[in-house]
Amino acid sequence: MAVATGLVSFALGTDIAGSGRIPAAFCNVVGLKPTRGLIPALGVVPACRSLDCVSILALTVEDAAAVCAVATGPDPQDAYSRPMEPRLTTQHTTSGCRFGIPTQLDFLGDPEAAHLFDQTVARLEAMGGKVIAIDFAPFSEAGQLFYDGPWVAERLAALETFVRTSGDAMHPITHQIIAGGANYSAVDTFRAFDRLQHIRAQTRQVWERIDCLMVPTAPTVYRIDAVEAEPLRLNTCLGLYTNSSIFSIWRPLRCQVDFGHRGYRWASP
Repeated sequence: MAVATGLVSFALGTDIAGSGRIPAAFCNVVGLKPTRGLIPALGVVPACRSLDCVSILALTVEDAAAVCAVATGPDPQDAYSRPMEPRLTTQHTTSGCRFGIPTQLDFLGDPEAAHLFDQTVARLEAMGGKVIAIDFAPFSEAGQLFYDGPWVAERLAALETFVRTSGDAMHPITHQIIAGGANYSAVDTFRAFDRLQHIRAQTRQVWERIDCLMVPTAPTVYRIDAVEAEPLRLNTCLGLYTNSSIFSIWRPLRCQVDFGHRGYRWASP
């Protein structure tokens, strides 16, 4: 809210499955989840150390890019941080850029959200973009694998002492999810890693056909009291399209894409 009201130019958050991008969208500001590891996560309370990602909330795309440029770089105290790979110099305009759009988009009964997304797609087509229908199923499966698989055990590994000694201080749903990590075995973990590799192979085929993947940040928006009544289900619904970015199956743009409007110009790290 501080960013949305103009009190500050930017703020930092965290984003594994959408915790930065979704609030940014709801506040009408820019939410950037850099490629994992580019911004060191030293000092962040860990959720999943191998997946934790510092995110940026800013008033404009330019501000988000400027903050990202300053913040990136390896930190010797963060084993998961890494240097940025060299960028390609190729530049693309919207004309001829191949936008992947899922063949079946679910807006959970929100016709206004569906209409706004259709308007955006139509605008990109009018500017010369080429829309290519893609199967979003493997991306969705990756998101489900995180929540319904053994990665929850990594959350327990990061917070085990606190969960066992001060679990009553946690939100009941949060405690339920993290404590459930004890139910997974090493066998479950290796099975999940194997499945993830198969998913990556499927998504690589998709990326051969498109330059960008375009999905809604969130399919709809809920009132706070509704989320408090059903936190697990409704938060899962909100992450319908962002959850798939948890693992390295979204290819970062290696070039600049200029959509002709400051809110759509993007040079991805």
